[in-house]
Amino acid sequence: MNKFKTVLSSKIESLGANLYHFVHPASGAKHFHIEVEDDNNAFLVGFPTLPADSTGIAHILEHTALCGSKKYPVRDPFFMMLRRSLNTYMNAFTAPDATAYPFATRNKKDFYNLLSVYLDAVFNPNLNVLDFAQEGWRFELSIDKNNQPTLKYHGVVYNEMKGAMSSPNAQLWNYVHAGLFPDTTYSHNSGGDPKFIPDLTHEALCQFHKRYYNPSNAVFMTYGDLPYEEHQAFIIENSLTQDFQSVPRIEAPFQNAFRERVELNECYQAAETMDGTAQVVWAWVCGSSLNSLEVVELNFFATILLEHSASPLMYFLETTENANAPSDLCGVDDSAQQLVFICGLDGVKTGAISGIDAQLELFFERLAETGVAESILQASIDKLELEQRDWDSGSYPKGLSLMGRILGAAIYNGDPVSLLNIDPIIEKIRAQISDPLYFKSLVNKFINNNLHAARIVMNARTGPDPMVKKIEKELLKKAKSLSDSERSLIQEQAENLKERQSLKDDESVLPKVTLQDVPNGKDFLKPSSENTSFVEFEAPANGIFRIRAAFPLPELTDEELEYFPLFCDYLNQFGIDKESYLDTQNRRSRFGEFSVSSIVRPNISRDNQSEAYLLLSGKGLSRNTPQVMSILGEMLHKVRFDEAKRLQELLCQSKAEGEQSLTGKGHYLAMSLSACSFNTISALEELWSGGSALLKIKKLCDQHKDRKVIDLIFKFFISIRDKILTNSPKMMAFGEEESLKLASDFLPYDCTGGNLLDSNFISKVPNLANRNCWLIESQVNFCSLSFSAVSDCSPDAPILAVLGKYLQEGFLHRKIRESGGAYGSGANYFPDSQSFKFFSYRDPRLFETIADFKDSIQWVLSDKNKEQLEQATLGVIRGLDSSLSKIAEADRSFMASLYGKRDCDIAAFRQGVLGVSHIKLVEVAEKYLLKEGRIGLVASKGNDRSLIETRCKTDFL
Repeated sequence: MNKFKTVLSSKIESLGANLYHFVHPASGAKHFHIEVEDDNNAFLVGFPTLPADSTGIAHILEHTALCGSKKYPVRDPFFMMLRRSLNTYMNAFTAPDATAYPFATRNKKDFYNLLSVYLDAVFNPNLNVLDFAQEGWRFELSIDKNNQPTLKYHGVVYNEMKGAMSSPNAQLWNYVHAGLFPDTTYSHNSGGDPKFIPDLTHEALCQFHKRYYNPSNAVFMTYGDLPYEEHQAFIIENSLTQDFQSVPRIEAPFQNAFRERVELNECYQAAETMDGTAQVVWAWVCGSSLNSLEVVELNFFATILLEHSASPLMYFLETTENANAPSDLCGVDDSAQQLVFICGLDGVKTGAISGIDAQLELFFERLAETGVAESILQASIDKLELEQRDWDSGSYPKGLSLMGRILGAAIYNGDPVSLLNIDPIIEKIRAQISDPLYFKSLVNKFINNNLHAARIVMNARTGPDPMVKKIEKELLKKAKSLSDSERSLIQEQAENLKERQSLKDDESVLPKVTLQDVPNGKDFLKPSSENTSFVEFEAPANGIFRIRAAFPLPELTDEELEYFPLFCDYLNQFGIDKESYLDTQNRRSRFGEFSVSSIVRPNISRDNQSEAYLLLSGKGLSRNTPQVMSILGEMLHKVRFDEAKRLQELLCQSKAEGEQSLTGKGHYLAMSLSACSFNTISALEELWSGGSALLKIKKLCDQHKDRKVIDLIFKFFISIRDKILTNSPKMMAFGEEESLKLASDFLPYDCTGGNLLDSNFISKVPNLANRNCWLIESQVNFCSLSFSAVSDCSPDAPILAVLGKYLQEGFLHRKIRESGGAYGSGANYFPDSQSFKFFSYRDPRLFETIADFKDSIQWVLSDKNKEQLEQATLGVIRGLDSSLSKIAEADRSFMASLYGKRDCDIAAFRQGVLGVSHIKLVEVAEKYLLKEGRIGLVASKGNDRSLIETRCKTDFL
């Protein structure tokens, strides 16, 4: 019979779940089901995909497969279903050796709607050659001002990867894999290297799909409270009914072990300030990512060495002379079938590399001789236990998190059960840490006796990018040599693609949910007990206790406001009382994790006055509740602001981290810059986390050896701390009954409601509106156009939220992504900063995109698509109804209480969303978007001439 057969079932106590493994005998397809009491049901279908080059074939197939299928012959079913569903997550991704298509939803009807579309997309895609041109790459032909033909490469993936590979970390990560796995698929860039993407043909793409997207290689995964029998019946009916040609399952080959360490020397494009420096990483192959013992053991090893600044290897990296900061790549890389341990440094002076290399070798030799204290080993194994138990937190669907943990093992015949149920391995390691030889043996196994290793040196290269110049030269040469027939073919493809993009698909062929399927909204989670300033949420917490203290931020001077983000970033990085920061970090790591952040929002109950809080947070295993409470209490009161060398190190690390993140958050920087003059909160966003914050860091880092500058920073830190401590915090605790009782016995602050501010906080902020463009080292741009709006207590607020979805899905996606080639775009209403912002992400264009933003406003004034309005409304409801864990719900409730938000406020907003009409949409668009907006750009340095011509006020990041 055409049914799945059970291979095994296993109960996983620490997750409260049952894992089932099935096989479909006729096809060989696998099905893994994680049965758990969670209504946020999830699905994933994955395939092994092993590219033989860096053309991005697997990545472009992932995109193109979602552009229409046999059952759903519309050109954009994925993005259409995003709009037609109540999903809590929808995506697809390409890993180095696999491709997967996941989704999650709380609605059963929606689950099977999405399942139907996903199954047909992967097994029966149309793979239209024009979709390949849109999503992958194509030529675009134009005539320049001298009446000469010019050619450019275009395509969504092409531009996405230009942006991705503008990140030095992304380049470095690819070089690590190329160095360690030269004879395998991992030596190639599975996402696609822009240099090689134009070598890919449509025919090769179709052959790749035929080889890899076969039911014999498919792995289906499901999660949640829906019966797996129903899932299997649906999968069989929609995908596994025909006869199958038996093919061997594809395996990812392992790289043979090296006989000696390899060394690679490469280059990356960098700012002039990085001239004479390099990024250097050392990497070792340390076992199989399919072997649960090796996975846990290597993560245990990495936690001991790298968890915090007092960890042995992290301390070595942070205090190494002639380098700026540890590399972001430090840690365990399990993205290949072979595990990799990485450590490295950013901003290394090139003349110092050999010396540091020798120092690192000596460090590991001594580590194998001396070992580390047993208390450190105990803290590290507790950390792994905490991570295992803490899987049910945040808003990311829990099922997809667990599926990601076992995907590689499921595809490549590993043991998914042991990768989910790591408790026995943790206990096995815990039993060995008292043996002083155990850790030493790990150092020798993973590092000292391991020749399968590589040192990657990536030298900073300033000035024009020679590869960009080479491609431009080749395109210019090709443009001039085009025959009439070749030119006609390019123009014909462009016209055909434009016509295809403008076609109105029959969306009725796709399944959907409607507003009638929308469930009732949820009120804020109610505390189990509370007084004026301390609330408790008692709930099953899997043995974890959490605490949070929110200190009202008082009025600060302009200088204190400017230094406040550094205060938050560094507060947890100094010593306590007479302890050095090293002793403090070691002690804290024994009991839990601690963090510092801030939040600023308008308070509904106080006429939308801007209020900010400093947030101190801690979590740990329930048995460590008293220690977690004690540490939270000391974080402000007893912090040392006198460790000058430590502050110097932190400034250099912040600069390196900020520069590395530019191409990842360019759209955020553009939006922050565009809105910075609107109001207090918008100005603070730019001052605290925008490009202005990075400029401040860079300036301070350039002066970090000046003791007067260091003393001045400490002076501001002390002043900020003393002002904050004039007030009592509001506190929240989350956990099980016993840990909550312990917490109430060890309250570190006066929470009787004593000295709380009636209001806070800011009377003025500096003027930041003297520029509208940041220039960065990148091959792509990020654009924004922003308008001043209102807070979410205004009756216009829900309409603005729907308007953003309407513009994004009805106009911007088609114009900016499909036609313009940007990887992403959107329009969003931001109630906290009372603004409405357009944005583009990894965009080959600049002012053409700004023109599209403005055109979308005129479009919405006359468009009256009823179906589209319903989809935009569903989009906002999706955001309101995202499935949260209990701790996330408790945190949401606590934060709402800080800003006066009540159940009736969220109910009113929800009703406002459900009541939006076209008339209201137009009225709000006219009211807020027909005034002069403000532009913000994060642009490639190659655009500096055009930016000058348009009189943009620029600055370099």
